[in-house]
Amino acid sequence: MDIEYLKDSIHVNETLQKKDKKNNYLSDALLHVVEQFMKKNKRICYGGTAINSILPKEKQFYNYDVDIPDYDFFSPTALEDAKELCNLFKKENIFHVEGKNAISFGTYKVFVNFVPIADITQIHETFYHSLLKVSHEVNGILYTPPSYLRMSLHQELARPKGDITRWEKIYQRMQLLNTYFPILIKPISNRQHMYINIFTKEFKRVYASLFDYFHKKKVIFCNFHMVLCIFKQYFKQNTCNKEKNDLFIIYSDDLNEVIKDIKKLKLSEIKIKTQNSIYKFIGDYAFVNYKEKCIGILFQTNSCLSYIETKIDGIQIRIGNIDTLMNLYFSFILMEIKEINKTFVYYIVAELNKIVESYQKHIKSKSKTKKILSRFNLPCLGEQEDLPKILRTRQRKYKELKDNKKSMEYKKWFFKYTPNLESKQKTTDKTMKHTKTKKKNKTKKKN
Repeated sequence: MDIEYLKDSIHVNETLQKKDKKNNYLSDALLHVVEQFMKKNKRICYGGTAINSILPKEKQFYNYDVDIPDYDFFSPTALEDAKELCNLFKKENIFHVEGKNAISFGTYKVFVNFVPIADITQIHETFYHSLLKVSHEVNGILYTPPSYLRMSLHQELARPKGDITRWEKIYQRMQLLNTYFPILIKPISNRQHMYINIFTKEFKRVYASLFDYFHKKKVIFCNFHMVLCIFKQYFKQNTCNKEKNDLFIIYSDDLNEVIKDIKKLKLSEIKIKTQNSIYKFIGDYAFVNYKEKCIGILFQTNSCLSYIETKIDGIQIRIGNIDTLMNLYFSFILMEIKEINKTFVYYIVAELNKIVESYQKHIKSKSKTKKILSRFNLPCLGEQEDLPKILRTRQRKYKELKDNKKSMEYKKWFFKYTPNLESKQKTTDKTMKHTKTKKKNKTKKKN
């Protein structure tokens, strides 16, 4: 049998099934309820629907005559929004509506007629207002900016132990973003950099000790100027300078242990300040300060992040691969970290993105892909959550919280809400029954 004939048949049947599902269980009026809710409350759509909606009409990959829009949106009050949306659907002509937890903590799904129609994800209020300022508006609906969409796509591509079944789709969407939302920057001046301008012998000794510890600990380096030197042959503007000290940007799979180890080194004038992350896309982090000057930012991995091994001055180190770097650097653009020069980050992102745009050309030009260009492969550093791990965590949380089901913490983990759709029907039935009884009584009196 011709495999192409089989594939064509599968595609035709999938399309018909989608169309039947949409026609039988949903309507444009129900989808309109979600859209109006997002517009009214200024909720910010992300994910595939966001990418699709900001593209030119002729390049959009969803066909809404067939596809059911999957409304993924951010909210500073996600749980309350899920309830409110369920109550709005209660007024419509439907036979079932339900809100409940998604697999991912902090996301709440709304089902209408047993079909998922919205995913509402909790984000910190500070970050929500930051996103509002840079969001894209299309027909009254707000969408995350291309910088966020790129960050999330690179995040998935940087996880070789994640859901790799999505990679082909993600890669295609990345190409569409690069075509219709190119990263345009002006050349940077020599004053735009992230070097550490401290030149004392004491500091050089401290810096060397930290570098020695980091490479022996086998963390992932993501230092800006280190990246410039490693990828210099692909960068139009060569700003590599190995003589100057670079801001440490480090990924560790055990941030607390790294902090303890640095304190044990008893380095002069070194202080560490930890920071709980308010961002869904980045783990907790810590600032390494030397005499009040930031000389490093250390990040806890939030998944298993891909890296490459290379040499710096003859020393073997781990450095984030292109997707790990792009994910982190786009995160810097979205985060509020005063120690980061965003203009400089944009420059590096734009140069790395040129490699991404011409990646096929790079890997085809040589019989063997250069190691520094390696993508989509192991090894990686960090723990990757999978479904069994998530379910085990939920089970532990249930045991911990089951005796206090009215607590907000329990509701966040085990949210389930179904408005009483039968209330109107019951009222109608009671009224009809009461009317019939009165009629019977009147008849008896007449007799």
